[in-house]
Amino acid sequence: MPQPELAQQARATGPSLPPDRIRVIPAERRVQAPAFVRGVVKVGVLSNMHAGKEGSNVARVLSYLGHHPEATCVETYSTSGLQEALDELARREVGLLVVNGGDGSLQRALTEVLRSGAFRRPPVLAPLRCGRTNTSATSIGSNRDPVVAAAAVMAAAREGSRRAIGSGVTDMLSHRVVDHAVLRVELSDDASPHYGMVLGPGVIHRGTELTHNAFPTAGTQGVLGASLVTGSLILRALFGGSSGMLAPDPATLTLDGIRHAPGEYLVMMASTLDRMFLKIRPYWDRRPGAIHFTALTRASVRNPGDIVRVLVGREPSEAALAAGALSRNVESAELEMDCGMMLDGEILDPKPGRRVRINADRTVRFLRS
Repeated sequence: MPQPELAQQARATGPSLPPDRIRVIPAERRVQAPAFVRGVVKVGVLSNMHAGKEGSNVARVLSYLGHHPEATCVETYSTSGLQEALDELARREVGLLVVNGGDGSLQRALTEVLRSGAFRRPPVLAPLRCGRTNTSATSIGSNRDPVVAAAAVMAAAREGSRRAIGSGVTDMLSHRVVDHAVLRVELSDDASPHYGMVLGPGVIHRGTELTHNAFPTAGTQGVLGASLVTGSLILRALFGGSSGMLAPDPATLTLDGIRHAPGEYLVMMASTLDRMFLKIRPYWDRRPGAIHFTALTRASVRNPGDIVRVLVGREPSEAALAAGALSRNVESAELEMDCGMMLDGEILDPKPGRRVRINADRTVRFLRS
C-alpha cells in the first residue's frame, strides 16, 4: 500500500478517559483487518497518552491501529503503570514493540525492558516520533509522520510473517532492523541501572529544566524550545557569561580507564547517537568506540568559530584543544561530580559526590519505519 494511503487511514484525535494506570484495548473493539498470519510476528504497542502536544499524534496512531486487531495496544497514563504494561506485553509474547511516544517514553521503555527481564528475549523496538523531542527515533530512522511509520511497521510485520513462517522476528524483518548500542548509566546512589541514548550533565540538565519551565505548553517544549534555549546559551557564552546556568561544573573524568585531572566543564555529553536535534553533531573523534564523549571547558569556547566547528562535528582550533576541549569515542566512562543530569529528556537531580559509570555493553535491535 503506498505511503499516502497509509497516512490517510487515521486522523482522529482525542484519547479516552484514563483508568488508574493502564488500559489494554481489546481486539474486538477495533475494526477487523485482513487475515494475519498469527503466532509469528507478535506486535505490541506501548502508548504514552501524555506524550507530545496533548497526545495528538499518539491518538492518531491509536486510531490507525484500530484497524489492526492483531496488534496488542496498551495505553499508559503515568510512569507507575509502565512495568505493568510491559509485563502484559511480555505475557503475550510480543516480539516487536512499537513505542508510541517520544524520547522520554523510549528511555523509560528501554530501561524497564533491559533491567526487568520480563521478556524471555528482548523485543525489537520500533520508536515513533510522537513526543516533544524525538531525537532517538529520528536518528534510528522513523518517518516524520508517526501514522506512516506505524503503517510501515504493520506492513513489514505482515509481509515478514507471510514470507518466513517459523523464522524469528529479526530474521523476517532483517532489511529494516538495525543493531544499536545504548548507554547503560549506573549511579552510585541508585542500585538499578538506567538506559538511554544521550546523557547530558550540568548545563544540559539545567537547559532542559529551563525549557520545561520557560515553555509550559507541551508543543513548544520540543525542538523549538530546545533550539531557542540552546541559541540563547550560546550567545551568553560568546559574551562571556559564566554564572548561573553557564557556571562550569567541577568533575573528574575517567575515559576507558584513563583518569583525567579534575577540571571544571561548561558542557559534558555522552551519546550513542550520530546526531542530535537540528542535526547537531558535537563530537569530532573518528576513532572506534561505541560512546561519543565530549567535554568543553569555559575557556575552550570563547571563539565563535570554535563553537560552530564543535556543533558540526569538526575539530576546534589548537587553542581550544589546549584550553580543554575534548572529544573521545570510548567504550566506558566514569564521571565524579555533584551536578544533575539529563538522560533522553528525563531529569536526574543533583547529588553531592555522585559517581556515574557509563558503558555501552548492551545492543538493542530497532526497526526503522
